[in-house]
Amino acid sequence: MRDLLIDLQFSQCKDLNKDRLRRAAEILFDQKFTLLQKVSGAMRTIQEKTEISDLIEKHLTASSVDKWALRFRAYPSYLDGFTNSNLEIVQLGSGYNRLRIGGLIDFEIVNQREYVEPYAQALRELAVALYPLMHPEIGLIDNGNKVEVSEKSVERKAITSIGWVNFWAPSYVERYGKRFFLEMPGDGKQVLTDGGIYHQLWPTFMAETVKQAKEVHTSVIDYCGEHGVKVKCYAPYIIPTHKLRLVDEERRR
Repeated sequence: MRDLLIDLQFSQCKDLNKDRLRRAAEILFDQKFTLLQKVSGAMRTIQEKTEISDLIEKHLTASSVDKWALRFRAYPSYLDGFTNSNLEIVQLGSGYNRLRIGGLIDFEIVNQREYVEPYAQALRELAVALYPLMHPEIGLIDNGNKVEVSEKSVERKAITSIGWVNFWAPSYVERYGKRFFLEMPGDGKQVLTDGGIYHQLWPTFMAETVKQAKEVHTSVIDYCGEHGVKVKCYAPYIIPTHKLRLVDEERRR
């Protein structure tokens, strides 16, 4: 594993408009994320909430009324030295939309393993804060290079992967049943105010041992299989430490 893309994905959010985009950016700001705006070819840090509307206007690009994208750099300000994190909200012409906030953590050029857990936890807290505003049909936090929610699966209300953290809207609860979600193996489960479900597979993004990780994967895959739902599951993750030692040794030379 040379790097790891820790990714928050919300698919098919409710009524995306400029006001909702602004409020979403304000939640990032309140969650201690640094927001960067491109001004005259340089990046400027947003200092006050009153500047967020201008950030939205400057970074929102549209090819039509129903096809647009909002992208800007956003990273937890308290993770000193880690800035490779971005927000993207896209509305596709088909009527499908998605929100993604992800950070690429490097293990090959620089050993950034120390950022994995705090960044994942920052995304978890952010997702909990964003859900009541965005009302996605489905959401998850996982390795974005391995797990991605497709437009087709959302249309069918199909569950194809169980992430480290999961959100399922009431429409999914109606299809699969509340009991299916609440009895699924996991560290934390909660019925949300809108009737959706929050599910956290494991307390941490990384497991302590390969055996521990495999046991978690197997338990949730088997459980879903028993209910006729075929899923993939990769979290929690193991980062090979021998490769990281080689990086550290190279840096000390």
